[in-house]
Amino acid sequence: MQRRTVIAAGSSVLVSVGLAGCQFLGLGPDTSEFKLEAESVTESDICEQATERLEVLEAPEEDAAKRVIAGEDSAIVDFTGRKELYLEGQDRYHHVEIRHRDSADDYQLSLVASVDTQEAICEIVLDDLVAEIDQSTTNQTVREVLRQTAANGQFEATPINESAAETYRFVSGLTVDRGFHPIYIRIDSEYYELDYQYDSGE
Repeated sequence: MQRRTVIAAGSSVLVSVGLAGCQFLGLGPDTSEFKLEAESVTESDICEQATERLEVLEAPEEDAAKRVIAGEDSAIVDFTGRKELYLEGQDRYHHVEIRHRDSADDYQLSLVASVDTQEAICEIVLDDLVAEIDQSTTNQTVREVLRQTAANGQFEATPINESAAETYRFVSGLTVDRGFHPIYIRIDSEYYELDYQYDSGE
């Protein structure tokens, strides 16, 4: 599943003031829509999709990753949108963190861990990328929408109502947190990849 995020003009207003505020401001929520899709996946699916072979990276990325794996300082221009790399190479698996340096137009790479087995890197991937959906992480409204989406494969609200707006805020937050990677959740012991479309109606 490819993530498709559609955010029309004025979406930040909807998120900040809510549906009632949009009505008050005359933004016309009647044409707004939120679509959410869920595809069942396994732990292996998530790990295989997230783990990249070192040699298939573009040359600048590969060189930077090799340096940091070797214990050297490593920075590279244009890792925009990516926060983590999970790499297979040099007979091991590596977890590399990417951080934008505030004072420079580049990204600093740091080696978080190197492990010997696919199972070990998979544990790291699942811990980093999968959002556990329960009462400690989401409210009841969002959980109900996500359960409905998981059961039916999709959820759609046209126009956007309060439950859809809350769910949009939650899943879009996961997008920001996970950067380049798809959105994965675990709900009722099952894993799903989420894809969403959002249009404010403007």
